[in-house]
Amino acid sequence: MSEGRFTLVGNDSNHVVSFTEIETGSGNVGVSGLKGGVYLLDFFIKTLKGDRSQDFLKLGLGIREPNSAIELFTADNENSFRVRRQLHVPQKPPKRMQIENQPYNRGMNATVVALEHPAAEDVDSMGKLYDYVSTSKDILICKIAHNLSKENSGEASSDKSLLRALVARKDQAPRPTAPIIIIDAKDLRNLGAEISEHLSWSKTAEGFARFLSSENTFINDLNSLGQPSHLIVRFDCDGTIHYLHNADEEPSFDLYYVNPKFAEGDYIQHLSGAMTGLDIAFMAGFAFELARETPEHNRNFRRALECGMEKACRLASAGFKKSGNGLGSLEFEYPDISATGALANFGPKNFVHIEKLSDVKAGGWSILNSIYSEETARLDLAMKIVREGPEIALANVPTAQFNRLITVDREEKERFRAIANLVQDYMRSSQKKPLSIGVFGHPGSGKSFGVGEVIDAVAKHLGKEAEKLTFNLSQFLEYSDLLAAFQNIRDQTFSNKIPVVMFDEFDCSFGGKPLGWLQYFLAPMQDGQFLERGHLRPLGSAIFIFVGGTSSTFEAFCATLNDREAVAAKKPDFASRLRGSVDIWGPNKLTSRDDGDKTYSIRRAIVLRSLLEKNKLLKKKAGSQKKNDYEEFKVTDSVLNALLCVSAFRHGTRSLEGIIQASQVTPGQEFAAAGLPSDDRLGLQLDPVEFGEWLNGWTESNEKIRTDIAEMVLAKIQEPSMRWVEDAQNPLDLEEKDVKRLSLTRVEEIELSKAVAKDFSLFLGAGKALDLKRDGLGFTDKERAALARGIYDRVAKIRSEHGSPVELPWWFIDQVSEPERESWYHQVAMKVSEELPRAATAERDRVAAEAAAANPA
Repeated sequence: MSEGRFTLVGNDSNHVVSFTEIETGSGNVGVSGLKGGVYLLDFFIKTLKGDRSQDFLKLGLGIREPNSAIELFTADNENSFRVRRQLHVPQKPPKRMQIENQPYNRGMNATVVALEHPAAEDVDSMGKLYDYVSTSKDILICKIAHNLSKENSGEASSDKSLLRALVARKDQAPRPTAPIIIIDAKDLRNLGAEISEHLSWSKTAEGFARFLSSENTFINDLNSLGQPSHLIVRFDCDGTIHYLHNADEEPSFDLYYVNPKFAEGDYIQHLSGAMTGLDIAFMAGFAFELARETPEHNRNFRRALECGMEKACRLASAGFKKSGNGLGSLEFEYPDISATGALANFGPKNFVHIEKLSDVKAGGWSILNSIYSEETARLDLAMKIVREGPEIALANVPTAQFNRLITVDREEKERFRAIANLVQDYMRSSQKKPLSIGVFGHPGSGKSFGVGEVIDAVAKHLGKEAEKLTFNLSQFLEYSDLLAAFQNIRDQTFSNKIPVVMFDEFDCSFGGKPLGWLQYFLAPMQDGQFLERGHLRPLGSAIFIFVGGTSSTFEAFCATLNDREAVAAKKPDFASRLRGSVDIWGPNKLTSRDDGDKTYSIRRAIVLRSLLEKNKLLKKKAGSQKKNDYEEFKVTDSVLNALLCVSAFRHGTRSLEGIIQASQVTPGQEFAAAGLPSDDRLGLQLDPVEFGEWLNGWTESNEKIRTDIAEMVLAKIQEPSMRWVEDAQNPLDLEEKDVKRLSLTRVEEIELSKAVAKDFSLFLGAGKALDLKRDGLGFTDKERAALARGIYDRVAKIRSEHGSPVELPWWFIDQVSEPERESWYHQVAMKVSEELPRAATAERDRVAAEAAAANPA
């Protein structure tokens, strides 16, 4: 086979590159010229082939008509220069030109057409491009920044558009390979694609799936090709999407990301400066790797995409290098992107395949739940987080990390990153009034911690100094207390620090009025001023964080905006001044989530691991000098299963920490059930019955039996003889009505059956967990009486909530109930005690059969 060859078509562009010796005052500036565009693409491909000479790129000081000016700066590394800004010269767009790259090794011929930037195109140059593309038999890679069709791009119509050239190309014999279209995400957004930026890869995939299904010119152009085509979307240095467009197949696509901790834009952001030529480095790496395949092998798009992403990241990481001697003759050169050594923050293993667009575009889809689709897999991941730490367990799972805060749940990541984007924009501007953010969540969910870590991380990245101030409004007695707080904030602004102010329980009452403090924040939030003794005082720049104490979500906070009381308290005006909000979920399982909160055990595992580290319960690896290098935490599966699976802690993270502190845990030794606190101490922090069932492995069986109990109760109380119907022929008799028969609505009957089933172990076990398949096989008279009393208590609670309380106390009902005329409650208890043994026996046999099947002799 003949050697492969590259044909490159793109911009003939020249750039002035400058570097100022000092930031302020007088000094020297180094100026030189560099070629870019198709010359840079040619250089990168030659570099990957082993030819690292780049003298042909250098223009020295002889550049006459530059297409852009690039201003450089150096930060931490004096030998690495980054781009502060690049200014294009619109009246001098570059011309198109073609380069024949020298042959190399064995491989396929490839043509790379780079149309990503405006160029000086005339009818003749467009005609040449049309002729070349339409007759090309090579692998064809086209980098664009607009629609394929000129007539659909807003430009002048032309019969020589790239779309028409590609359509003409497909009719060749033999049929050419499918064209590859590359476009940057920012350009796709400019064409109308509603794809999110810097929130989460799951949301990016969701936006792309919706874009594919929408009516838009870009997709219409792909359909017009009349043949399959590859679409590659670049998300800066951080990720790519590969979509094979084929009208005859169900759409699917692949998503790649270089670092699970990063979202779009983070790779450049962590380097403290940008770099030019990243898209060209990607094209060079992708095309070089793709063309290396011989016709006998399928081209490996995954390997080629990873190569392109790696070369772009390597260029970004290295920056410009200095060449030449002395300022005035200072020259710069591109780094060697052919290096193969380890690259910081780059991991090519991160890949997910989206098979069905319908699953993604509906909303709520996440990469985490896609990878760990089974509940057992998610629990295994949570256990690994506790034992080995999130750095190891979540190595390939998209996360968001802000200092000590780590979150893996899609919605939490998006909310925190949205807040980070908001704070970053604010800190980069010269605002004179505060940025106001609302924070909501259940008690103990970590409201103050989460947002505080986000702001600290942003401030540290930008080189800003933040000063934290915390005020609990529930402890303020009068308006002068708030004035003192405002004065304190104002003093901090004079010290060139950004005050980060936590107003805890901002929604508490004041002066006997609900939400009484809100009215005093309106002027500071809107105008950056506060009123003191009739004078308006400026506050200056600050970040106000309003931490709620009465609403678990922002939606719940806004649910009563139009109530008379809320309007009087200026609640709508306050809400309209918030520039962002975040709901903190914390470690408890949320019943309000549409997906049933599949990830609560993983959220909790991250919190639990951090609490173990905080309380010094992890053992350092022997001889290790790393800060957080610990041995695997030793804990039995049963204890860890119970801590991760119990639905809720009474006081959120505080309760979880309370259990850890009350337990007997020794670093390096196994944490077993014997080390847990007593049931009465556990009861202060959680439901000991539910916890005990998880601890002993009874939960699944007990839930099945509880379903049977609910059906037994409902069937019994719906019998005609159990119902009281009041009419003229049936006069009111309290003993008859509230002792022998009850009048319950359909809703109350269902609520009661579920409540009795849920609390069944509580009635019989005196607050301890029971194994119902064993303890439900028979009942004593004492246990039946306890069950009857428990049923009475649940009826009383339900009827009280519905406005029809029980009129007779339990002692009276129990006293007048004789064996021959048992009360309504005793009859229900008797029904359950008679039928439950059959259900318990059936469940015991089922469990035994499953165990036998899993472990055959």
